[in-house]
Amino acid sequence: MGRFFRSFALRLTLIYAMASTAWILGSDRIVEMLFPDNALQVQSIKGVFFVLATSVLIYVLISRFEQAEKCALARARKAQRTAEAASRAKSVFLSHMSHELRTPLNAIVGFSEIMQAEMFGPVGSERYKGYVDAIKKSSSHLAELLGDIIDLSQIEAGEVELGREDILLASEMQAVADMFRQAAVRKGIALITDFEEGIHLHSSGVRLRQVIANLVSNAVRHTDQGHVRITTRREGARVVIEVSDTGPGMQEHQLETLRTFIELGNPSYDRNRFEIGNTGLGLVICSRLVRLLGGELEIGGAFGAGTKAFVHLPATGH
Repeated sequence: MGRFFRSFALRLTLIYAMASTAWILGSDRIVEMLFPDNALQVQSIKGVFFVLATSVLIYVLISRFEQAEKCALARARKAQRTAEAASRAKSVFLSHMSHELRTPLNAIVGFSEIMQAEMFGPVGSERYKGYVDAIKKSSSHLAELLGDIIDLSQIEAGEVELGREDILLASEMQAVADMFRQAAVRKGIALITDFEEGIHLHSSGVRLRQVIANLVSNAVRHTDQGHVRITTRREGARVVIEVSDTGPGMQEHQLETLRTFIELGNPSYDRNRFEIGNTGLGLVICSRLVRLLGGELEIGGAFGAGTKAFVHLPATGH
């Protein structure tokens, strides 16, 4: 429509310019010949006619422009509605399929745990024990992935219930730290906590623990020596929760790629190249949940100096 409008406007303007020029050049002689005694009055009428013609031209051009804008806006709105409907349908489909897959998968996980523990007698060959361990690890990983898909699809479909309440931040973060204390001990690293006392939030304790647990899990997984630290503090009108580690860290271009992936959920992100582990969906979910809580997730750090994750939340109810 925009190209057609420009072509139409150009043609109309050229025609009007040529007609006006011919009118101005030829009308004076015609007026003098036909109305020798009233030439001045006729010239005034000619001027009025010129103004009217110019006004009509401007009106036609503006009308065409407005019509083109309305058509473009209508197409954009239709495309947006189509995209939103497709996104909701995709989220609902993924959620339903994930639930359907989780039921038999839970059975696989449960039976593999029973076989691992040899609850009903010895498995037999050591090779079978290795197979059982592989089944348990693979099925547990798949169950975790399905959980991430369900969470992300629910967030995108707007079906997440936050359940806000008044929470004591130090207590919530201590609960998260206790979840990973043994994992840190098994890896030979320290899990350090530094919580500023007296910080209360009107937020979702469940979702906040989910976010921080994911960040701490990543930090423990990728730290082979040193420590993982969980810190809370006030910074003006906001509260900051920091999860840092002494792992290998990432180079600046790797951090930028990771930030883009978290922001957009970009499937081109190469998790194997940067050794972030898993699918990265957990970080995307964390980012979405933090936004729902009225905050922001920030990833930082330096290569060889570990990684830092910052969760910024409003100090008062959002």
